[in-house]
Amino acid sequence: MDYAAVETFLSRLPIRDLRSHARVPFKFKYNQKKLHQHAADMQARGKPVRLVVNKARRVTCSSWATAVLFCHNLWLPSSHSLVVAHEFKTSKELMQTPRTFLEAVPWLGIDAVEREIRFPHQGAPSIMQIITAGKDTSGRGFTLSGLLASEAAHYISPDSFVSMLPALSTGKDTIGIIESTPNGRDGQGEMFYDMYWAAVRGDSEWEAEFLTWVDDPDCRADESYASDAPADEEEKDLMQRGLNKSQLAWRRLKIASPECGGAISVFHQEYATTAEESFIASGYPAFEIEEIKWARANLKEPKWRGFIEQSQDGTLKRKQHSEGTLLIWENPIHGHYYYIGLDAARGEEGRDFTAMCGWDGTTGHQVFSFNDYCTPEVVGFHANSLGRWYNRAMVNGDLTGGYGSGALYTMRETCRYPLLYRYKGKDDKMGGTVQSKALWTDIGSYIRSQMFEYFRIALREGSATDGDFGVTVYDQQLASQIERCSRKDSGRFDVRKGHDDLLFAALLGYLAMKHWAPPRSPNRAKDKDSEMEAEALAKMNARGDVVLDDAKTALQRHYAKIIRSIERGTFSAENMMEVD
Repeated sequence: MDYAAVETFLSRLPIRDLRSHARVPFKFKYNQKKLHQHAADMQARGKPVRLVVNKARRVTCSSWATAVLFCHNLWLPSSHSLVVAHEFKTSKELMQTPRTFLEAVPWLGIDAVEREIRFPHQGAPSIMQIITAGKDTSGRGFTLSGLLASEAAHYISPDSFVSMLPALSTGKDTIGIIESTPNGRDGQGEMFYDMYWAAVRGDSEWEAEFLTWVDDPDCRADESYASDAPADEEEKDLMQRGLNKSQLAWRRLKIASPECGGAISVFHQEYATTAEESFIASGYPAFEIEEIKWARANLKEPKWRGFIEQSQDGTLKRKQHSEGTLLIWENPIHGHYYYIGLDAARGEEGRDFTAMCGWDGTTGHQVFSFNDYCTPEVVGFHANSLGRWYNRAMVNGDLTGGYGSGALYTMRETCRYPLLYRYKGKDDKMGGTVQSKALWTDIGSYIRSQMFEYFRIALREGSATDGDFGVTVYDQQLASQIERCSRKDSGRFDVRKGHDDLLFAALLGYLAMKHWAPPRSPNRAKDKDSEMEAEALAKMNARGDVVLDDAKTALQRHYAKIIRSIERGTFSAENMMEVD
């Protein structure tokens, strides 16, 4: 099929305009030209057309795809195209484009019923059918030359993909198009997410396209609606990326429209500016885009990586190795307060990891992470060593499921660790005369929500102050778990795909930091407004060892004086009160 001839032919056929609803010639818009050129390029390379399209709303991808399949069936005898929609209403709408074409070319003798169009050819007709994913046959038993899977990320069952794709022939004249607005990274949207990024990486025969409103010339409005731009950090970031005020004006009008209802989160989901953002914004993410961006803003390689080797006395020995499970970004700093979260697991390889995450409570920086298969008792020794190294950090672990109990027992009874987190109770009871003496955290629904909300606030504070307050994440793995975390309909937060151990370790460590904040900083991890006071405190801390040595020396002298008095027989009770 000649794609240049297809574009010319379609430009002479009518289509319903989205804005005016009038019949206008089907002349390709910007994004349609982009898709058409990509399909033509694949054909020129001798490859069948295989496109996975990640798109914003209303970029007219489906009308282009159904029009191309219409021409495919008109051109190729005995061909069979299947258009699959995620719901019945959508499937009827997809049929409107080819049905409108029929009114302009009655002499072709094309026959149409509600959900099928037959193209007359010598020998055998060609067929174009529309079905609903999961409710019809979904392609089983077909041999297809053309396939459009529309809004594929919203199919109820991934089985729709499994049954359709093998039915698509491998000939060079065949056409396969999978297009959708994203629907998260797991659940219904998981298959589309995996297919799209496999195409981006070049791991499949499919090729990826991302259609964003930013590239569309129609997404412009009068600049007067954004005369004060940039009005916030996001607009500032967009302008730094090359967007002009007319684009920001269109964005503002779209956010305020009934389609988005004034909710910027809805705009992010339906009109993403990058492929990464499109999957983050959809699928009920537990963290907002601003929070996820900050979690990724400071990622860097650790300054040290290796394994923990434990001696019998509980001291820390580190062995550097490129495949190590202990990653260190910052060494302990004298006078800083540290917090460690611990999420213990059974220790069986192939199951959940045991994880630890360390925070500098004075700066809010992540200082280390640990992720490995080890038993609760062993990780108790590891936490003891790391905690003592980081200025006797406060350690908080998860007791849910019982695995944390073994680590807690090791730290408390065997290692006699000096600073274990004590649960403070609910917010309305904090600061009262009665405090719970329970060690560590048993994560119920209330404390789980509290942990997530505290950490989200800390990420937003970090984003708003460029790291002066809140937390700063350095670990790629932690950032990925934050990005994949979803919010269920029940309100529960969960990482439904992959591991969540490091995220929960980070949340536990920050919970301890929030409940038992460093001195002189009751609400923030870092107080930059009192630098002189902090400097004085640092000097006092630096004098700590000297003061201790002076007191120790005075007591030693006093003790020696008493011993000499006893030996000479001159000792009296007055000697007990004398200290040099």
